[in-house]
Amino acid sequence: MLLLLLLLFVLLLLLLLLLLMFLLLFVLLLLLLLLLMLLLLFVLLVVVVVLFIFRFDSEPELHSRRIFEVEMMMGFVKKLLLLLLLLLLLLLFSSFLMLLF
Repeated sequence: MLLLLLLLFVLLLLLLLLLLMFLLLFVLLLLLLLLLMLLLLFVLLVVVVVLFIFRFDSEPELHSRRIFEVEMMMGFVKKLLLLLLLLLLLLLFSSFLMLLF
């Protein structure tokens, strides 16, 4: 009877370990997806800024205003990227807390 109880306890621990491994895999896939979205946002930003600058290349009188607008856009995107990075760190921290408890 004691051996059966011990075997049941070991199986329960293995099941819990398997569940934690799947949870960690899910969190890692989520982090990978978030990183991929961040990379896509960065590529989109580069393409938009390059097209934005080259579109007004033929109008030199608008350069200073356009450069200011591009700098404002870059500042907004930097804030957005920092917010996404903070969200990523929060997600990572919460996953580690879930693994601890």
